[in-house]
Amino acid sequence: MPKIYRKLSDREIREAKPKDKNYFLFDDGNLRLLVRPSGTKVWLYPYQLSGKNNTVTLGKYGDRTGFVSLADARKMRDEIRDLLSRGLDPNKNKKTQRQQAFLKAENKFKPKSVIRKKSTQKVVQFFSIS
Repeated sequence: MPKIYRKLSDREIREAKPKDKNYFLFDDGNLRLLVRPSGTKVWLYPYQLSGKNNTVTLGKYGDRTGFVSLADARKMRDEIRDLLSRGLDPNKNKKTQRQQAFLKAENKFKPKSVIRKKSTQKVVQFFSIS
């Protein structure tokens, strides 16, 4: 019979103290919070795809910008379940999203040499005598 875990509360997570070794706090739906000896708390979601066991790291726990709260981790878990139901690997999907975001950010800027060439061409065309 599979284990059924109760839902974690935000208070339980905040009060989780580091120990000598890594340990997990389990949330409903197989979501896990890894508590490291350094005090860092990281969300993990284990999954199985094509007979292989893998784990997705969702991010560090916290309320600040760039950190993942309990509610956000549960939403991300549901999105991952949706990807798995469609047969997609969440780790590969995360990697492609990162690459696409990088390419979008990369395309916003033009090298200075290109800008200079265009501006000098306009000046040359403006002053050229036919």
